Parts: sequence; C-alpha cells; structure tokens
Amino acid sequence: MASFVGTLFTKSSEIVHAFSAGRTLVRMRLNLLALSLSCPSAPLTLPPALALVESLDAKIICSGRGSLVNGRCRCERGWASEDCSVDACEHMLCTGHATCHIGICRCDIGWLPPACDIDTCPGHFPAGASRGCGALLGRGLCVSGQCVCTQGWSGAACDIDTCPAHCSGHGTCLGGVCNCDRGWGDTNCSAPSCPMGCSGNGNCTRGGVCTCDRGWTGAACDVKRCPYDCYGHGACVDGRCECELGWRVSPHCASDVCPSGVAGASCSGHGTCMLDATNSSSGTCVCHGGWAGAACTETPPPSPPIASNARVIGRL
Repeated sequence: MASFVGTLFTKSSEIVHAFSAGRTLVRMRLNLLALSLSCPSAPLTLPPALALVESLDAKIICSGRGSLVNGRCRCERGWASEDCSVDACEHMLCTGHATCHIGICRCDIGWLPPACDIDTCPGHFPAGASRGCGALLGRGLCVSGQCVCTQGWSGAACDIDTCPAHCSGHGTCLGGVCNCDRGWGDTNCSAPSCPMGCSGNGNCTRGGVCTCDRGWTGAACDVKRCPYDCYGHGACVDGRCECELGWRVSPHCASDVCPSGVAGASCSGHGTCMLDATNSSSGTCVCHGGWAGAACTETPPPSPPIASNARVIGRL
C-alpha cells in the first residue's frame, strides 16, 4: 500500500493535468492508474484517493471559493455563479455612497443601509426626499451626516433663511437676498412698490397699487384727468377736453352749440339741437310742439276763438 501511495504522488503531474478535464475524467484516470499498479497480494482501496479527488475537484470546479455539495458549488460569502468565480460586489447596488465588501454594502458615514441611498441628515423635504438638508431645494448638502447649508440658509436642517425679516412674507430668499413679489420693495420686501412711485401724483398702497391725487389717473398716476371727464362728450388730452362735434369746449364739453335758454339746458329742454350743415360750431333748436323761439323758451300765442256762424233767432 505504501508503495502505491508513493507511486501515486510521483505521478501527481499526470493527475493534476487530468483535473482540467473535470471530475469524471479524473476518476477514470485514477481507476486506470489503480489497475496498472494493482498488486495481487494487496488489493487497491480507492476511498483515500477519492477524498483527495473531491478536495481537488472543489478547488478547480468552484474556483477555490466554495465547496462541492451534491455535485454543486456552495460559494463562500462574497462570491457567486455556478463556479463561484464572480465577485458578488459587481452585482450589488450600493449607489455611490458605499463600498462593497464580501458581497455586502458598507455605507459611508451619513448614509443608511441596505442600499446606502438615503442620508442620515435632517430636513428631508419635500416629504419623502432621499436627501436631507433641503438638498432638492438647493438649501444645503449632507456631509458625513451633518448639513452644510448654502448661502442664505441656516439651521440644523437648512430650513431657516437668512434674509432680513424672512422677506416679510412678500418675497423669496435667494442666496440671502430677498427677491420681492410684485408690488413690494425694500431690502426685506416690507414696503409697497408702485410703478414709477406713482409719479409723485398719488400714494402707493398695499400690493403696489397707486391711489392717484385729484386730477391724475393711470396705473402710475402719470396721466392728467380732465374735469368731469369731459361729461362724456369729448376726449381728455393732456388735461384738456377735445369735444365731439356739436359740443362746446367750455365748460368741458358740458353743453352743445345750441342756445341753452332756461336753466342752462340745451334748447331749454324743449327742443333738439341740430348742427348747422356749414358750421359745426353752431346749431339750431328744433322746438318740441307748443314751444318756440331760438332757445325754445317761448310759447305761441293762444289761437283766436273760432267765429260762430250761428245767429240768435228771437221770438216771433
């Protein structure tokens, strides 16, 4: 038996070469070798040799990273595939915030397992955000579990702006500077801001709306207003009325070109003003029935009584 084992190891180069062909081929080679070295007085027993084959098989078939169980590789931790030749870390999704070691994600400081894709900093807003410190809103970054805030933000979660008076609720804090909403101004957006400062002809009220002084109009109080808006019979141009045809410029297109007569009313209220065909600055009253005169102020004289043709016949 000793001579057989010695001969077996002297021929180890042949056995190792045979391993590359697989488990079955190795066993065939050993059987052939056993037959060639058989001794009639000392029968060859193969179990010790087969145990050696199993051990060497596992190193070859399982890439030296596992053991054979029922003909299949049982890989060591951190290795995968049928022959245990693939590093499990190559298939792990550890994002960019971890190191894979023996098939397990080892998160960097400030990141949570198992996938290391959620940081440990406060301030995960909007709700459900994977990054803290308001990172999705540009307020800060999580560094080793602590918030490093951008300019304009402070606090443990970068949720407190550093703008003066927090922009008074009328603006947005950008990098520590208020970007005021429309209608608001000043460094902290506390003062109403009107177009052109109401041109000095009005007051700027809440929300940036001008309340114009008398005689002025427009969003910036920069347009002169005509008295009584020209009574609706003309256009206001730089504070002066340009009257429509048939209306007097003075006072402010308030009356037409016909005589006014009683109470200042056109045609005394008893007629219709008709423009002259040749002169639009003058007109003639066409009086209603029962009225006469240039301004329709006169009433016609009463009609004479109708003469009766009847005669009185006395008594006979």
